[in-house]
Amino acid sequence: MAIIKCPECGKQISDKAPTCPNCGVQIAGKLTLCANCGNIYFEEDRICPVCHHPAKHNRKPDARDGKENTVVNPAAAVTADAARASVNGDRKKPKKKNHTTVIVLLTVVGLIVATALYVSNDWKSDKETRAYEMAMKSEDVHLLENFLVNFPNASRERQDSIRAHIEKYKRAMEEWNIALSSRSKVSLRDYLAKYPNTKYKAVIDNMIDSIDWAQASLANNVDLYQQYINEHPYGNHAEEAKTAIDNIKMKTVSQNERQTIDRVLTAFFRSVNARDEERLIETLNTPMTSFLTLSGPTDSDVAEWMRRQYKDNVKDILWRIDHKYEVAKREVGSQIYEYNVTFGGTEEVSFTDGKATVTNNYRIKAVVSPDGKISAMSMNKLVYNNAE
Repeated sequence: MAIIKCPECGKQISDKAPTCPNCGVQIAGKLTLCANCGNIYFEEDRICPVCHHPAKHNRKPDARDGKENTVVNPAAAVTADAARASVNGDRKKPKKKNHTTVIVLLTVVGLIVATALYVSNDWKSDKETRAYEMAMKSEDVHLLENFLVNFPNASRERQDSIRAHIEKYKRAMEEWNIALSSRSKVSLRDYLAKYPNTKYKAVIDNMIDSIDWAQASLANNVDLYQQYINEHPYGNHAEEAKTAIDNIKMKTVSQNERQTIDRVLTAFFRSVNARDEERLIETLNTPMTSFLTLSGPTDSDVAEWMRRQYKDNVKDILWRIDHKYEVAKREVGSQIYEYNVTFGGTEEVSFTDGKATVTNNYRIKAVVSPDGKISAMSMNKLVYNNAE
């Protein structure tokens, strides 16, 4: 197909058009090619309107395939072919541009798809890695098993590692059930030593705490309460243990406390036996609260009482105490105690005039201060019925 000028109106039209779209003149089968100049004109004209070459030497275009028949003038044919090639070349240029655009679009789409696939694969890889690390840090068997289900294409190394952890935690669970059912402090500590990072650590600590507290409270003695505090300084019953110790100490008189009480009371009565006022006063708390019938007595009041016991005809006085102390403690400060002591005493008085020795029995009560001095004392003479 070639672009020609309409022989009628001069407008450019296709040589295959049945009629001219501008003037309507019939075109198909009515044209011929000038063999001399290559001009196309109506074959009914006997001469070329351009060069006036006779039409009998020309042959019209073949309407069936659009190819031209052999022309007599080779130069004119070459000129006509060149013209048609130029027109056809101009019409094919847009097709090259279209091909280039399509290629560019396909390339861009390919890059986008490749990038999306890369990002998707990278995201899947990161997701698998995060799930693997989380599973390996967990003691949850179900979480480990879910990794194998969710990532069936994970590496063999990761799958083997997950399966090894599953077996490890299954064994740990069996051992935990045994230790838990035993309720044994030894078994619980053994399990904790074997699995120091177990999620049951808090449970084990609480169970051991309860076991130790039960033993201490059942024994109800200072040593076990103190042992509980030493092993569980922040335990569930630490404050209870401290209170229990204070209560026991307040009710219980230690051996050292008894020795302190015995020492001061013995010294008091030995001072009376020896008529030693200085030593007697050393046993007294200053000030005293009471002595016999006196309230707020002074040291001199007590010394005067001793002197009055030694009348003119008294040869000796011998006090003996039974050391069978009944002691009640009273807290007067933070872990500071005074002691209310009750005990028995016997007084033997011998005379210089030959009078028989007199023996008097007393029920004595004394208060011993925290610093081991006598702050109060009373004596009640016991009278026995001779008929009995």
